[in-house]
Amino acid sequence: MISEGPYFTLILDEAFKIIAGRCIEGVEVKGWLVLKRYLLLELSTGVCGVAYYPYDLTPTAPKLALRDPLDAAKLCMSRVAGRRAVGVAALNALTWALKPTPPFKVGDPLDSLDFKGKRVGVVGYFKPIFWRFKSAKSLKIVERKKMKGVYPPEKAEEVLSGADIVLITGSCLVYGGLERYLKLAKGAEKVIVLGPTSSMTPEPFFKRGADIVAGVKIDSCSSLSKSRGRADDVLKASVKVYFERG
Repeated sequence: MISEGPYFTLILDEAFKIIAGRCIEGVEVKGWLVLKRYLLLELSTGVCGVAYYPYDLTPTAPKLALRDPLDAAKLCMSRVAGRRAVGVAALNALTWALKPTPPFKVGDPLDSLDFKGKRVGVVGYFKPIFWRFKSAKSLKIVERKKMKGVYPPEKAEEVLSGADIVLITGSCLVYGGLERYLKLAKGAEKVIVLGPTSSMTPEPFFKRGADIVAGVKIDSCSSLSKSRGRADDVLKASVKVYFERG
């Protein structure tokens, strides 16, 4: 594993170790491809996983001949963002091939949360869910892209340290920074890591303060592989699921 740096993440390191110790034998990588927004990796069992693909950091998809899924998963520690996305997608796929599969619930955890009068801090510009916060006392957003009304990552403490509810995009697993965001959010009532990229074994997230890890369980790899690979396409080919800390 690489030494600690801007892309090193103990969450991914620990997730890999958990998965490597419980992975079933005889599974191979059937194939992988980069779509418009997401990278898709399919296993020989028909199970697949996705990860947000960082075109802004790695415009050209890496050329990799992958067969062993654990070799693919090890790429989650790469310094190259595109390779890291391959590794995260492999971790997500392998999570659903574990014996036993981590206990999960079907549905969207945001449906059960009451945001009325709460200070909400969000990492990632999740426009489709902003309607949920109309009764919130305040909404502050951390976003790495320069946009009006958002805070840059270096001002994340201002957003997260005073929030009652914190939502963090799983794409931070590819871009880096997730451990820092979780640490800054330790005073919140509820901390959720969410998105297709965070569809993996949840123990390392819980260890660092996350209450819920929400993602997807993909039902149709074939339909997703033929789509444009946008967030909507991933959701159409999946079931929303989440892991909740006991």
